[in-house]
Amino acid sequence: MNRIVYAGLVVVLTAACAPPKPSGEADLQPDRNVIWLEQVEAARVDNAYELVRLHHPMWLRKRGANTLQNDGDIVVYLNDSRMGGPETLRQIETISITSIRFYDVGAANFKFGAGHPHGAIQVSTKLPVSRGG
Repeated sequence: MNRIVYAGLVVVLTAACAPPKPSGEADLQPDRNVIWLEQVEAARVDNAYELVRLHHPMWLRKRGANTLQNDGDIVVYLNDSRMGGPETLRQIETISITSIRFYDVGAANFKFGAGHPHGAIQVSTKLPVSRGG
């Protein structure tokens, strides 16, 4: 019994005393809800829609039952501005993107307010992006 407790203590102390990971070092497990800048730069695609389709095509599909109460689409945000449905991702050039994050229904409604029956995709950019003339 003492050996088990000792072994557990060694594991906990080793993890607690391990040096922090250097910034910029990627996790072994990619975050399934985020496309990071490194992925954006490596993708060699023209717009956010193609980027999402390449890395996380499931983000573009509605989840859950479609009912009159659950009608609608996945909502796209450019930084914190609501743009529309997934097709609006085609308007965002990859050159300005720093990351793209998917929010499930609960997280989207918490972050952006009610009205996200299928979740939301938020595109973060380096600079403010103009959507017109």
